[in-house]
Amino acid sequence: MISNDLEDDKDVLIEAVRQNGLVLQFLSEELRGNKEVVLAAVKQNVVSLQFASKELKDNFPFLLQALKTNNLVWLYIRDDVRFDSLKRFCDFGLIWEMNGNFDALFKFIDSFESVDKK
Repeated sequence: MISNDLEDDKDVLIEAVRQNGLVLQFLSEELRGNKEVVLAAVKQNVVSLQFASKELKDNFPFLLQALKTNNLVWLYIRDDVRFDSLKRFCDFGLIWEMNGNFDALFKFIDSFESVDKK
């Protein structure tokens, strides 16, 4: 575990997960539920997504943000959440190829994020 003194310094912990995303597993449940902290961890190491809070791992808009930072996130999303995400993609008429062309997906994410903020 991370010492209590460091636990309160979010900036230090964000820098720690930027250096090694797997540090996320040693953070408090509160920090593992912090979008900024988890996105920094996932960007550095996609495997760190497994240590995010359940709430974030079930949060569709957050998963879209995470996917934008690291397209391998798709492999670490729970099957039921992945299925629901695919259904949402289809509902929005999104078609993309999983062969590395994520331009359409990123445009979709940007449009979804702007709707989500309203």
